[in-house]
Amino acid sequence: MSQDGYSSAGALAAVILLSLGIMGIAFFTGSLLKFTDTYRRHYKRQDAALEVLERLTESMQELAGDECDNEQSLNRNDVLDAYSGYGLALEDVSSGINGLFLAESVVSDPGVAGLIELKGDDVLSSYGWIPMNFRSLKISDAVQSSFGTSDAAALFPLVNRFPVLNLFYADADLIAVLLKAVGVKDYERKAGVLNMRIQSGSLSDSEIAPILGIEASDRILDLFGLKTSFWRASFSAGGCSVRAIYAAVPEDEASRTAVRYVLIEKELEF
Repeated sequence: MSQDGYSSAGALAAVILLSLGIMGIAFFTGSLLKFTDTYRRHYKRQDAALEVLERLTESMQELAGDECDNEQSLNRNDVLDAYSGYGLALEDVSSGINGLFLAESVVSDPGVAGLIELKGDDVLSSYGWIPMNFRSLKISDAVQSSFGTSDAAALFPLVNRFPVLNLFYADADLIAVLLKAVGVKDYERKAGVLNMRIQSGSLSDSEIAPILGIEASDRILDLFGLKTSFWRASFSAGGCSVRAIYAAVPEDEASRTAVRYVLIEKELEF
């Protein structure tokens, strides 16, 4: 082969390699630009969703003004209306049995244990404060080990007397078996009275103790109230599905009413 032939072949090879290199660079650059665009759009959508979540967190404070939490609560419904464009839903996620926090004597009661076996997740909850007068021994030991105290005031808001169940959202059978488990006399009739008042939406917090035949200071009231301690908020914004958990914080360890709502969990799904 002539020198010119070698030169031509070498030039052709160089052109091919150069072309492949350019194609590779172009492919890489295109992929990088596509990734960058996706990244920007992803975070633009996330920012839009977080902006709505921030506004919702402010709006959730209005729930403190409702004497009870149910489907007719004015402030709750105002919040739902204000964010209806985002498909906002508010769900009580704490009016059930939290086996980690609630006293073993209650959880292992035959009626309670049987209902848990029968209904499962319908009467269970993963959220809730530690009930001051119905703490499980395991959680008491864990708290003592972690914080060096068992004093409720020092452990506030983790430990308090904010009611475990919001009667408006709790399972009717769960209310009955819990009344029996904590020794309320004539519990079936009283559960029926509560259920009738719940269905009519006419029950007030101050009426619970008289209906149960107990004093207003009775520790049993740690279990039964009309406010929700933990809410799940779900909505869509900026192409994201957002789920958030809000905790109702009472004024002090003995209070049954919320003074503010704190965002404790958030999850964004694109």
